[in-house]
Amino acid sequence: MGAWARLASRAAFRNGQARYCRYVNQVTIGSWAGGIVGLKSILGIKNRNKALEMMDKLVQLGYIDYELNPKTKKLTYQIKG
Repeated sequence: MGAWARLASRAAFRNGQARYCRYVNQVTIGSWAGGIVGLKSILGIKNRNKALEMMDKLVQLGYIDYELNPKTKKLTYQIKG
């Protein structure tokens, strides 16, 4: 549950734009957009694969949805209410 709480604390609390590494991303309430480095920082995990495994586990539990664009490496997640 700690990983979910970390993700939820960084999710947007209103619709708008978020800035990450000089990129501007559209976000909606309960979502986050950025890169793998940012995700690893949020989760406190140093390994990319372990971070993605944690995201997969949270999806299986029904806590989040996420998408990783393989071309741009942009990751977005949505907290489920």
